[in-house]
Parts: sequence; C-alpha cells; structure tokens
Amino acid sequence: MKKINKWNFIFAMIVLLTVLFSSPLWAKDYVNSRFGFKITYPDTWEKYKNPPPVNNDGVSFSLPDNSSITCSGGYNALGNNLEQEVNFRTSDYKVLSRSDVRLGGKPAIKVTMTGENQEIIMVVALSDDEQTVFSFYYFADKDNFNKHLKSVQEIISSYQILKPED
Repeated sequence: MKKINKWNFIFAMIVLLTVLFSSPLWAKDYVNSRFGFKITYPDTWEKYKNPPPVNNDGVSFSLPDNSSITCSGGYNALGNNLEQEVNFRTSDYKVLSRSDVRLGGKPAIKVTMTGENQEIIMVVALSDDEQTVFSFYYFADKDNFNKHLKSVQEIISSYQILKPED
C-alpha cells in the first residue's frame, strides 16, 4: 500500500510541475488592438520607449546586449502577396535560411538573414483578406545571436492574431 501512495505522490508532483512550468508565469501580454495581435513576453523585458512605436503599430523591446525584438502590424499598402512582401523586406540582406511557418495560426515565412554585423530573424504573415501585414523581427549582433533564441521562439509561438478595432 505504501508503494502505491508513494507512486501516486510522485505522479501528482510531476503533473503539478508540468502545469507550473508549461504556463509562462514569467510573462506579460502585449495586445495591439489597432491591428489585432497579441504576444506574450518575459516580464523582465522593458518596452523600448525612445522613440515609441509610431501610430500604435506595435511594440519593441531593447535587450541589455543591444539585441532587439519588434512585433508590429501594418497596412498592406503595396497589395503584396506573402511571397512579394517577404522579397520586398529581404531585398537588402543576405538570406541565410527561409522556411514556411505559422504566425498566429496564419501561413507565414520565416527568414534568417544578415545585415551589417547583425543577424536577423524575420517572420511575416498576412491577414486572411491580405490587407494587414503582421511582422516579427529579432536583431542581434552576430556574437549574441544565439543568446535569446529560446525567448524568440516562445514569443513567435505565443503570437495570436485577433480581430482588430474598427
């Protein structure tokens, strides 16, 4: 009888720890009601305030090692499809990798590229009506690029596309 109770206790502890560590207790939510998206980010990160994002189009975070993350929405003024939008945004960079992914449940393209002494991850998706572009950017010095990849992936995974304000 003691063995069963011991195993029940161990099982209960495993379940409890799984629940505690699978939900990000360390996180805050950012909701953009203008373009209709939400992300979850570490509560230790400060929103970049100088300058603040223009026109309430998104949020940026400046990390201690000069890395930065930006999540934003915008109008698809050029009327690009997803492929055209990604090509437009990557034309001045050397593309290292490119893959089809999902951002907020929508088809998206993820690109890793290099700029001047920087490595960049960009993820771009379009709304169903292709009127809104959703974008995620991670910029880091080449020496610090791998440092935040876990948090970067968690933010990308947390991305939700909501109904924007009318």
